[in-house]
Amino acid sequence: MTLPRHWIVALILATTIGPNLLVMSGFMQIQTIIQNAFGSSSYATMWISIVANMAFAVWIPLGPVLSRQLGLRFCFRCATVMFVVTFIASSISDNTVLLGISRALEGALTGTQLMVLVPLLFVEFPAERRNRVLGILLCIMFGSVVLGAIFGTISQAYDHWRWLFGLCACLSMGALLLSGHLPKHMFPVPATAAARGAWNRFDYMGMVLLFMLGISTIWWLGNLLPHGFSSPFVFVPAGVSLCLFACLIVVERSVTHPLVDFRLVTSRRSLCGAFVAILSNLLMLVAMSGMGFAMKTVSKIPSTTLPTVYGGLVISVGLAAILAASFFDRVGAGPLFIVGSLCIALSSYRLTSLEPGVSLDQLRFQLVLFSCGVGLNFVVGLVTCALGGPLNQLPRTMTVVQFLRVFFYTIVTPVSQWYLNVHTAILAAVNGWATTKVNTITSASVTSGIQHDIASGESEQRARQIVMYLLSEELQSRAALIATHHLFVISFICSLCLLVISCLTILLGKGPTVAHRSQT
Repeated sequence: MTLPRHWIVALILATTIGPNLLVMSGFMQIQTIIQNAFGSSSYATMWISIVANMAFAVWIPLGPVLSRQLGLRFCFRCATVMFVVTFIASSISDNTVLLGISRALEGALTGTQLMVLVPLLFVEFPAERRNRVLGILLCIMFGSVVLGAIFGTISQAYDHWRWLFGLCACLSMGALLLSGHLPKHMFPVPATAAARGAWNRFDYMGMVLLFMLGISTIWWLGNLLPHGFSSPFVFVPAGVSLCLFACLIVVERSVTHPLVDFRLVTSRRSLCGAFVAILSNLLMLVAMSGMGFAMKTVSKIPSTTLPTVYGGLVISVGLAAILAASFFDRVGAGPLFIVGSLCIALSSYRLTSLEPGVSLDQLRFQLVLFSCGVGLNFVVGLVTCALGGPLNQLPRTMTVVQFLRVFFYTIVTPVSQWYLNVHTAILAAVNGWATTKVNTITSASVTSGIQHDIASGESEQRARQIVMYLLSEELQSRAALIATHHLFVISFICSLCLLVISCLTILLGKGPTVAHRSQT
């Protein structure tokens, strides 16, 4: 029995894009054990993560160009061979330089393939069943992230991380074996010389601005955690990045064949879809950062139990995939946006009152509810944005949204961590001052604790050290809890914004269906 071609394309997408998304998610969990293995500083692996994610974002618009020039199948095979080599290099690396180079290449290669394979999946699927593509995309993209979080926590618990890259190398080999089923060209090559000249025209100015934007953003993000926003190494390149991003928008809106055609997302439906998809994806990152911070710092949950917490995300991916595939063509994007936004809002509101003694089951439920809303909003928003523009430009429209999504994802990751660290430190300092200067009850408890330890046989100096250490731990935990609450307050406010956009989307009407794409 021969597997239909559209399912083969889905398998290729899963084994090509999936491994890098898996590593991106898992790398956040295994940074500490990599630092211990290499004896590197705490910021070395952070730089690796930022560079890899930004390479992913910058190379997304270049993927369709390379496939158009070199042919889809040839370009895919070259990228997949390099995937295997870089994943093997990552698995055997013994220093952060080699690991950083291989991770940067992995991110760039994934960027070149993402917006070639995703539109190809839409094209290859039969029109009457094309709504299933929404569920497939959600399972591949969010499922890979979920598996990365689970595998990363397992690696952290058992202090082994190299097998993760070995697994990704094996998946890439599987994709290489299936590459013969891909078409040589995704779109027909123009027959006349004049048409080929327009077809091959390249946006060099856009490419230069794109790479300059990536470099300046990497620089200030890498310096954010060690130096803070007040450092000139941060706010100066951050200002440069803002100017370059504005210049990129202006230039790409003025050239004939832009790499990132922002003009395709200027309709009201496309803007709503892009806003919901990007913001929902960023909120998922905020939730993962906040809950991970709370579980480790506040609740002191051991790393061996974290895989069971993240395992609940598998349920949310399945629920969101079923909802997206079953109801998009029936009810349109607006009602699905409302369901997704309500899930995010309810979970965020509940997490604003997170307590240190919260049970694992409660955390699992809130994470499942939150991620179900995010997954539903993301895939429906992505497709809504694409269908809101010219239908014959669907791949280029999706390229714009994916570039913006990964670009802002790269920024929000260290920014949210910086916010939690700084906010926790400030609150701990304020609480410490209040404890020692104002709260006489706490001061009396400290004195009583010192006297108790002295009575137990400890010296006065040792008793004072023990009590002050315990007090410091309590203040740190309390400050971390408040910082996490504030982070989820921000998430709740953003979810209310999503609800407003969802209502506006309903007012725009149901819009075109996914199956309608094949009739144009």
